Amino acid sequence: MRRRFNPILFLIPRILGFLLAGCIYLFFIDISSEGFQFESFVLIATFGTVYLGLTLLSWVQPGISGITFIVLGVLYLFFALGRLQLFAMFIMSGIPIFAGLLFMIEGRSRKEPPDASPQKSQNREVKKRVNA
Repeated sequence: MRRRFNPILFLIPRILGFLLAGCIYLFFIDISSEGFQFESFVLIATFGTVYLGLTLLSWVQPGISGITFIVLGVLYLFFALGRLQLFAMFIMSGIPIFAGLLFMIEGRSRKEPPDASPQKSQNREVKKRVNA
């Protein structure tokens, strides 16, 4: 039995990933306009590129991207705890966690269950007998 394609489950986490990477790159532009600080430049460019790469990887391996998105969201939450306002922490850590959960749901729905239909197993036995 073929599973139906769910465009919402497929597109929403990818759109969130691209928006998050775009938001991080906007922070990158803001920091580079204030004054050139090489550490900030490298850090923000790395995070933006990681989120963009994970979003692109999700077309092939949504489960791996989902786990990594969740881990990065939780890590950001712990690092930003007490340093940022609650709303900013929710945006920057909640979106990757939510997108990661959607990626994991999609990755799980892609896996086909093992074929346990009795008709097909009987057909295999008949083919074995005929070939023997």
